Amino acid sequence: MVGKLGRRTWLVVLGGALSALLVAVGVVLVNGDTGDEELTGGGPSAPPEGDAVLEALWRTTPVDVGEADLGEDFQRVWASDRVVVLLTNAGVWGHDPESGEDLWRLEHPEGGHLVPCATSEDMNDQGVGAVLFRPEGRTSCTVLAAVDTGRGEVMWSEELPSTDNDPDEDVPATVGERAITVDLEGWGLPTPRRFAVADGEELPELPGGEDCVRASTPFWDISGERAIVRGGCQVAGEVEGRLTVYDTETGDELWTRSVEDRRSVTDGSVVTGEPLILMTPDSFQVYDDDGDVRSEIPRESRADLEAGSDEYDAAYETSEYHLADSLLITRSRNSDEEPDIIRGFDVETGEELWEREFPEGRGLVGAVDEEPLVLHEVLADEGYPYLNIARLDPADGTLNLQGLLPQDAEDSFLYLTDVMEWDEQSLYAMELNGAARTFRLVAIRR
Repeated sequence: MVGKLGRRTWLVVLGGALSALLVAVGVVLVNGDTGDEELTGGGPSAPPEGDAVLEALWRTTPVDVGEADLGEDFQRVWASDRVVVLLTNAGVWGHDPESGEDLWRLEHPEGGHLVPCATSEDMNDQGVGAVLFRPEGRTSCTVLAAVDTGRGEVMWSEELPSTDNDPDEDVPATVGERAITVDLEGWGLPTPRRFAVADGEELPELPGGEDCVRASTPFWDISGERAIVRGGCQVAGEVEGRLTVYDTETGDELWTRSVEDRRSVTDGSVVTGEPLILMTPDSFQVYDDDGDVRSEIPRESRADLEAGSDEYDAAYETSEYHLADSLLITRSRNSDEEPDIIRGFDVETGEELWEREFPEGRGLVGAVDEEPLVLHEVLADEGYPYLNIARLDPADGTLNLQGLLPQDAEDSFLYLTDVMEWDEQSLYAMELNGAARTFRLVAIRR
């Protein structure tokens, strides 16, 4: 199994993917497998009295989603100071960050518009991103392409091994400055494949721990900078946990560590960002550049309690986490009516810096190493739900209100809150009109 650690990622929700949150008249959807009829709604009423509305700088012309299934559609935004890229399974568009003007639409190498079936989470500092698309007449998502977002062109494409199964839809490719790495474990290939960003030349495979006699299929976690393989190795008749880290760009092994508690490696996961943090069933283990555990942060769990018991319902469990520079933010909840708890920990020392209550209905979103944003609903007098957005101050956990996301009273577009990107000036979000089967990109002044 492979985890993906893109250079930017949304807050991780343990036990399930963070699905699209669509705001319609009286409807808040928290999963993406709904029918189209649930994605419709009338235009918004007036905003709640006294609440400031953020300014919409521009909106792109609505684009028809065609025959795509709205419940299974995927969307992503890449942003830089040169271009804002909107990626969907209806096509890929580049827009001017200042005006929203269409700069290009990505063309298929063999003619026509390119329709991706998967993409990297982000582009690299050179403005190169990765998309995968289906060959003509095939259902498998097997062609990898490097995209120059400055010119809006496919630099090169490479057909990957044929398979009867589509790859996972949650970012099968990551992009570094020199290498694009593709997750092929779901296709029965045990190690990732790497290609040179510049020309698509295939690079040597990552070895995956040649001295390890595997007790089971290893787990890979990949980012543009490093690839981590973790699993169990047979040693003198016993199975020990093994954690090995490679430089994704060069393929060099950085370090290997044996872990006595195999479960912490095989049942754990890796937190996106720097430094490397392994989330085990009981804690967050912070590793330094030499592979030594620098600090350990406790993780609340109720796995040993009987589900449905009073003790289980009252106990808190860490359900979300977010890494913001040198701060790890965790969110814990229980089954009672009590507020959730968010905490900030110093990853260098493991010290808890602050703790605050966090009411239900609020969601943390944000990229790694960024000050996270908080979204929560505010109802207007007529009952229409607006979304308030605030910054969470990593220093002490306080919320600094920014204002309401702008709603256009002339139409029925809904925000997809897990399709957001931002820079110092603007927040870029995607809006969907389920009735008209169209979507658009909006830039909002921060």
